[in-house]
Amino acid sequence: MKHILLVIFLILHATYACFSQSDTIYTNTEKIICIVHEITIDSVKFTQLNEALITSIHKNTVQKIISRSGQIQMFSEPPTYNKVIGPDDWENVSMTRAASEVRNFRQVGTVNAEMEGSVSVNPAGALAGAILGSMGIAKKRLFRKLKMQCAMSGGNLIHTTQIDSTGGIYIVLANRTAAMNVSGISYTTMSLNAQEFRAKLKEKTTFTCIEKMEMSSNAFQFTKSQFDSIFKLNFVVFESDLLYANGTLNNVPITQFRVTGFTNEHFILMCKVKSTIYNYRIKF
Repeated sequence: MKHILLVIFLILHATYACFSQSDTIYTNTEKIICIVHEITIDSVKFTQLNEALITSIHKNTVQKIISRSGQIQMFSEPPTYNKVIGPDDWENVSMTRAASEVRNFRQVGTVNAEMEGSVSVNPAGALAGAILGSMGIAKKRLFRKLKMQCAMSGGNLIHTTQIDSTGGIYIVLANRTAAMNVSGISYTTMSLNAQEFRAKLKEKTTFTCIEKMEMSSNAFQFTKSQFDSIFKLNFVVFESDLLYANGTLNNVPITQFRVTGFTNEHFILMCKVKSTIYNYRIKF
């Protein structure tokens, strides 16, 4: 008995000694016991205990670091993102120009919107309308389209990679064309719970589709229509933090759909055919 207690004491003592000589990194998702070597402008470099390989994580995922001396270093709170289940939640989509903000999120698609039109000068020489105001309205409409495209793809965050405008921003010549183009990449900050989704399916393989939503690359608004169809499920796959449902839907030439979100009553299936994104609302 004494021998066993001695062994337990030695193990606990060794464990305490090990942890007392280590640092602790608290990220948005986990706690890492390690040795911190360097904190740079955009990353934290460390080694795992009993390992020599230096690992680096992006600093925008770190909440705080407690050093082996007990000192606590706090980092800025990460931005919060709203939940998007389907296209009706498009106003919940956030936008960013910072590539560092999206590095740890899953890409789900690309977005693009462009608009052009002519502007002119009236006979009295005054500009026809407030040019800056017109460009602001155009930009707002383009961003609205991007958010809808993102929501249709199951994303809730857009990294805008290009914003171009030509003509008519400050001074316009008569009948000159003004154009604006905005493009970016859609990301999701959420990871769907595959186990919870399977539980809601209740081992059923046949489900009723009640609505179809679609948006072509040229459209500025997604459309809804009643879609009375049967979805026959083959299997569910969770891969690279994305949830997929393989099955058949009447008159749809796709069998692999991505699940973009679900509630207690329904789930959304997404697919893309050529330049059009489709969403199908399916009852559990």
